[in-house]
Amino acid sequence: VRAGNLPFFDPTKRDHDKGFHDALANLYPQFRLVSRSSLEMSVHVRVKRALEDLEAAGFFKQDLVWVNSRLVPTRVERLLVRFVFATSFCAATTIPPPSHLELRSEPGLTYRYKGLRLFGLSWCCPPGESEEEWSQCRCNRALAELWGINQALVAATKSEAGAHGSSCDEAASTQRALFGYNVALINYLWPGAGSVLRGEPYYGLGDMAVSWHADDGLLEGSAIAVYNAMPAPHNIGDAAEEKHDDVPWRVGLKVAWDVETPAVAVPMADGEAYVMLPGFNERHQHCVLAGAGPRFSSTHRVVDATHASVDAALAQSWAVLAAEA
Repeated sequence: VRAGNLPFFDPTKRDHDKGFHDALANLYPQFRLVSRSSLEMSVHVRVKRALEDLEAAGFFKQDLVWVNSRLVPTRVERLLVRFVFATSFCAATTIPPPSHLELRSEPGLTYRYKGLRLFGLSWCCPPGESEEEWSQCRCNRALAELWGINQALVAATKSEAGAHGSSCDEAASTQRALFGYNVALINYLWPGAGSVLRGEPYYGLGDMAVSWHADDGLLEGSAIAVYNAMPAPHNIGDAAEEKHDDVPWRVGLKVAWDVETPAVAVPMADGEAYVMLPGFNERHQHCVLAGAGPRFSSTHRVVDATHASVDAALAQSWAVLAAEA
């Protein structure tokens, strides 16, 4: 389909802004925006500083995905973080980060995404370091802040889904399966730093940081939440700074394999989040349209961690080899 031939709404583009809010509300009701003001300002400051610390420490790396039977490098740099709920799910909605001891998880936890297995950053105290040293480590403090925003997004998702007042008995297991985010896949991209981006092919929406897709590797029917943090660009001139303000990041939404229902491009601001409620991911696709400045996006998902460890993968491999011997 030739770019620009399909209908869409985008409040940042003339001739495509009228009707945007109605289209978003009526055509994509399971997509919910979470305003910056819904969280305390100190939360935004701490989370942004945590992401910047992890990026400065070199934890963000370019990755590979498996697309059309070939390996394709990602345009973004990314980091995978695995969470383990140490308290009851219904009680785990407070924003202040817990101590490092509550954040323990097994080393070697992984997440299978887009045909390949990603390895998560471990919460455990590294060999050779004392528990006290690890608790004071900048990396560990940064991870604790990510736990805090994870809990805030759990609460926001439950609220948006109308499940905020659910009891903690039979409904708790269902809520954990739908909203109990245990993975954060965090992307980082600064288009102004020389990234080569591909133009959006169907609607002519602009350059894409992430192509059209639906998330995979999730528990069926679970929700997805994304938090946006946009640090100030470094070492750029006044003209680039002005461009950074004028060109917003946007998330594109469309009905999967549907060329008649208009797509929408939703602008994202620093500190805003959005939630894709249960059922949205199964019937829709989304993309990320690049703005001019740098952006962290922390995408929180529910994955089945039953076999998601190096030990489990090795055990399965040895079992296969033993069966063939």
